[in-house]
Amino acid sequence: HNLDTGAFLAMSRLSLLFILSIAITCNFMSVHSWVPLHINDIPMANSTDRVALWVLEAPLLYDKLGPVLGLLHLYHMGLGFHNLDTGDKWQVEFDGMPDFIHAVFPTIVTENGTTNVDWESSGAAILYKGINESYWQSAQWKVAELTGDQHNQYIKGFLASVNTTRAFYDLFDVYDEFPAGTRYISSYTCMDFVWESLGWLKDEASVVLDYSQKLKRDFTIFYASQEPPLVDYDGPHHSDIVTFYEMIQGKFKEMNIVHFILELADLLAGHVYVRQGRTDTYHYVPLHKPYFNFKYAYAPMPGQTFTDAEIQMMKHIDEEEQAQVEKNWQMMKMEYRTRFGNPLEKKL
Repeated sequence: HNLDTGAFLAMSRLSLLFILSIAITCNFMSVHSWVPLHINDIPMANSTDRVALWVLEAPLLYDKLGPVLGLLHLYHMGLGFHNLDTGDKWQVEFDGMPDFIHAVFPTIVTENGTTNVDWESSGAAILYKGINESYWQSAQWKVAELTGDQHNQYIKGFLASVNTTRAFYDLFDVYDEFPAGTRYISSYTCMDFVWESLGWLKDEASVVLDYSQKLKRDFTIFYASQEPPLVDYDGPHHSDIVTFYEMIQGKFKEMNIVHFILELADLLAGHVYVRQGRTDTYHYVPLHKPYFNFKYAYAPMPGQTFTDAEIQMMKHIDEEEQAQVEKNWQMMKMEYRTRFGNPLEKKL
């Protein structure tokens, strides 16, 4: 890590609110330089070249909000490739398209007296020249050193087809309990893309991953009280699905993205409808407490196992960091409610 996470999270109330006020009013896009790269223009490596592979992490929506969502352990993730012999660098990240917000939240459309949920969401791997280290400020893990052939194999064998095979963005996981319970519905986000890439490199290109590295990632979780059944969007659940997403859209319009995230767990109780973009299907998910939350937890890389001692150490670190995140969460929520009111008390 490039950052003392504990020191970053345990900020004074004054410092926290200063960052929060910046997030409310500013846009950070101009701080960072992004040069798009077409897959055919990635510098191919020579067979004997050594290519460092980095897993990169930044606060979620850093280009728009700065570091504020990092205080809640909400992150974006990508991969960086650095040819140690030629100096060539490039990075890849998986994004919701046309942007993160549209990938997560639908619009409500009424035509000819019929109201429908309209999704404009998809997902895509986006390539850029260089590695924008000022953006990837939360963490940079070197997880492998590839040969030139392995580097080229990943580009031709995985990246060349991923925007066809993974043309969706699914934010939510559904568990009965986390992390040891049953995972009913799986997400596919920037972090799932990274893990899938590492698994492909290990299995298909025989890359040896550095298991001395211990990576963490986000999970966005609904807690199901039973296995969520598939429901027919055009059937008896149609009106309830539309009403649910109308509520979500209405509350989102009342708040900015940070305030909405802070209030989301309180907005969701009873049941939700989770759409899976990969199949364009809906699941009816009855919830139990805590209904919904975000978890930033250690996760093994493909093929990696943790010892009992490591698991206990990681659990202790996760619990300490989670306690501080909860403090930040409540402090920020109180500040937003002081400024803008309690959205739960407002009618749509």
